[in-house]
Amino acid sequence: MNKDIKIILPPKLYICSSRENQTIQTDREEFNIFFANIIQPYSEDFDVFVNCEYGENLGHCWHIDQLPDSGTVFPLEIRLYDAYGVCLAEKKTMVETVAKQRNGEAFRVLAVGDSMTRSAKYLAHLATKLYGIEFVGSRSFDKTIYHEGRGGWSFENYFHGTRENGDVTSPFLFPRDVSGKDYFGDLGYHRDIADALHDPYQFDGFKVEHPKDGQIVTDKNEAFRFEHGKMTQLEKNVSWEFSFSKYVERQGLKDLNAVTILMGANDLQICPYEESDKRIAKFMDNMERFVQSVREYSAALPIVINLPVLGAEQHAWGKQMGCRGTQKMYRFNILRANQRLIKVYGNRENEFIFLSPMFLNLDPDYGFPKEGYRVNKYASDVVEYQSNWVHPNDNGYCQMGDALGGVLEKIRGLSSTKGG
Repeated sequence: MNKDIKIILPPKLYICSSRENQTIQTDREEFNIFFANIIQPYSEDFDVFVNCEYGENLGHCWHIDQLPDSGTVFPLEIRLYDAYGVCLAEKKTMVETVAKQRNGEAFRVLAVGDSMTRSAKYLAHLATKLYGIEFVGSRSFDKTIYHEGRGGWSFENYFHGTRENGDVTSPFLFPRDVSGKDYFGDLGYHRDIADALHDPYQFDGFKVEHPKDGQIVTDKNEAFRFEHGKMTQLEKNVSWEFSFSKYVERQGLKDLNAVTILMGANDLQICPYEESDKRIAKFMDNMERFVQSVREYSAALPIVINLPVLGAEQHAWGKQMGCRGTQKMYRFNILRANQRLIKVYGNRENEFIFLSPMFLNLDPDYGFPKEGYRVNKYASDVVEYQSNWVHPNDNGYCQMGDALGGVLEKIRGLSSTKGG
């Protein structure tokens, strides 16, 4: 393993510029690159030098809130020095400020992900931050923000999640030789959705549906045709396929402008160092498989790969996970995965593939929820620690949304970015 110190930055970074002509400044923008998030391994002993015409080096981050006009492109270089003035690493990225659109057609975005997307908090932030953004999908808790977010899911659930393998089913899995519009879904899964006593974490947010005449339904691994209220068996052992095209057809999505993917937290969460290479390779294979399925649907639909965020401090990991994982192990795996994502997808905007570096902008100190804990059972002193091992607080979700917002506005400014 290469043990060199690394600075992990994407080749390009898009930041929304502040609104022009405001009589009252209510829509101020800012962006941060937190040094602890991008340097692997990180040490407080490093001297981090930022070479940039704009923004401020605040010691723990590069911060900008006085943004140049939209369309401004400028280089940002980070150099890392030790106590003897020796340069240990350096990295450059190009930053572009992009305007927030004020009018025009609705911009339809499908967000796919794990519990961070399930919460819909970074999506809700963008729905108020950006004009005309419409989030689509099969799941919604408020009938306004829709998405494909599943708590606790990894890519494996999306590619192999059938009723035969568990209680929930992937929205992208279909029986082979059955079209998206002709497939209803799994009977047991839809019964659980309709059951008022269902597990709310797994089944809330989905509408109750009933099969129509002629539709194909499955019951675990068997396939039936529904006609006049009766089921006629067609196949005892369904052959499944992952299909983004069939998903779009089944959901009746039209004029889709972008699909965003936020995965990694569950794929790499409990991942020992000894398994890191293998697990990251599998994660990358799955990401490419998802990308290729989107490409089978459309060669021009913009795909945004969100670079996943780092976790909270070890105290939160211990409280939530016992001894099953550590902050440093998680950080090691996520940063290595982000490095691979940047290498593979970082210069492919000509293929309508974009990176959203959410991990840069999430405040490692104030972006996670906190609680007060007694130091031990004898002492009454209370110490405040972060209390959730991977999920940000509302402020952190807003910072994640800011990173994605810049990319979406960049895409919206391009022509011919509809996928069908």
